[in-house]
Amino acid sequence: MACWISLQAPFAGSPLADIGADLHLLRPVIDQALSLLGGSGQSLDDVTTAVRRTYLDGSLAAIQRLVERVPILTVATVLNEPTGIISASPFEPSRRVMASYGIINDGIVPTNSAVLPYARFVVLEGLDHADTIDGDRPLRTPIHNDITFTKALLATVLAD
Repeated sequence: MACWISLQAPFAGSPLADIGADLHLLRPVIDQALSLLGGSGQSLDDVTTAVRRTYLDGSLAAIQRLVERVPILTVATVLNEPTGIISASPFEPSRRVMASYGIINDGIVPTNSAVLPYARFVVLEGLDHADTIDGDRPLRTPIHNDITFTKALLATVLAD
């Protein structure tokens, strides 16, 4: 059976993209950095909250039909407030910026933005945006057993 699992996708955009898109003086640097990573400045614009909201609003019926045909699970993460003086996450500064506006997030994507409308979802607490994919970062406690994690996600999305 086919299914789709989305890890921390910014379906409703990210305020960080909004900030980056508005930094007119730094925009050439941002565009170049994205290009070096295999992306483009357009990819930044595409994940702004306004662009994503317009897309979602115009696509809700199609998304609902897709979710009815294909089992979908969206995975969101939440980087919690650090318990010590220093956070081990490199995403702590951006987490704090969004948290100052009351946005629960993983340091890159707001948690509610990572939930596709009509789809099943899980929220993993205490993980930043890279913890589900990068197990070799010092001082972090990511999901250590990728096979167990994948099996758990598949069991969740395929369970009926």
